[in-house]
Amino acid sequence: MNRFYLCYLFLFFACMLQAQPNEHYIRDAERHIQEKKYASAHLLLEDAIHKRGFLPTFINPLVDNTLKHHHMHREYAVFYLKDHLSEEELALPEKLQNKEVIAFRQPNQLLNKVIANYPHYAWTYKLLGDYYRMTLNQKGRALIPADSTGQLVYEQVFANYRKSVELGYIDACVNRWLGDYFTNAGRQDLAKQYFRRNITHNLDDSPTYTRLAQIYLKEKKYNEAYKNALLSIQGDTLISPVERYNITRIAALSLYHLGVEDQFLDYIFECIQQFPDIQDAYLDVIRHYENTNMLVRSERMIRQMLLNNPFDLAGFKCLEKHSIKHGAYRFAENLLEEMIGKFEHYDEAMGNIYRFRGNLMHEQGFEEEARKLWDISKSYYNRFLPTDSPIIKQIGIMDLETSSVMK
Repeated sequence: MNRFYLCYLFLFFACMLQAQPNEHYIRDAERHIQEKKYASAHLLLEDAIHKRGFLPTFINPLVDNTLKHHHMHREYAVFYLKDHLSEEELALPEKLQNKEVIAFRQPNQLLNKVIANYPHYAWTYKLLGDYYRMTLNQKGRALIPADSTGQLVYEQVFANYRKSVELGYIDACVNRWLGDYFTNAGRQDLAKQYFRRNITHNLDDSPTYTRLAQIYLKEKKYNEAYKNALLSIQGDTLISPVERYNITRIAALSLYHLGVEDQFLDYIFECIQQFPDIQDAYLDVIRHYENTNMLVRSERMIRQMLLNNPFDLAGFKCLEKHSIKHGAYRFAENLLEEMIGKFEHYDEAMGNIYRFRGNLMHEQGFEEEARKLWDISKSYYNRFLPTDSPIIKQIGIMDLETSSVMK
């Protein structure tokens, strides 16, 4: 047996001995986490770092445990972890008295140190992106922050998530966030690339299909929009009610543009039944009835929409447009009178009702009556809006400009 072979065996077994303790730490930490012993897992991984070295193998799961399982934090600088006691442990006074809480500071600084020493670990970048995303308090879509500080953090999330993907990290939420980022930037081509990564890697992520359906609908690729909407509806039983409303409406609109009227109506009425106060689906079906000259059905849906939601202006503008186009002023006046009786204690609703009553009086040439109604509308708005609100200033003047466009 030559020296080279003996040296190889020595190095091989040395590496095996080195790896076994590392695996032991990770395995035990994972067991603690499964048992909701988050503080214990943290202490174990800290011990591994002290004994085995400053390695991503330990630091990444340490930070991951912190970001996922902290029970409180102080301005994202200090995170607190504790063990959750079992029912048997809760019955033991000594366990309650000795329950330990761990304070862990600045996980982002630790991750940056890992990146400086080990720049090719994809998970580290993903975790740093998670940290910055957490500080933006964005649980759903990637949203562009309003302030400059938030925008800098937003770009940090993007830079770290993109780097993690470049290094081979595969995660549905990361791909979706990057897709949202490029959607916000108007880069639908790049957005679709990241959304499609979830499909390519067989990641079960219903919101990805929703995002693609939205893009294809805007691009007027209605077959693709419907296909992805259907995959989203069928693929996730845990989808939130609002998300289900939105994706069902996308399916409906896709079918409408494909000329499949019956299915369009099935889907759109499903939306209305699910959320009878959201005006969007009503407006879709009213538009269909107007285009097909089904005016009785159109008026029935306008009435149902406004009696369920007298607060959003889109519904009132729909009523105004219908009345001007078809001369249906008697229908509008009767409906608004009915609404006064139902919503007399709701200032915003009453402000809207009198505002659009004034608009319709103006359209019929009753200028003095219109001004009186607008003044009543302003008196209601003044009860809950500041006197210099642009909404109040728009009443009458801006409404006249809008109605002239409708003609």
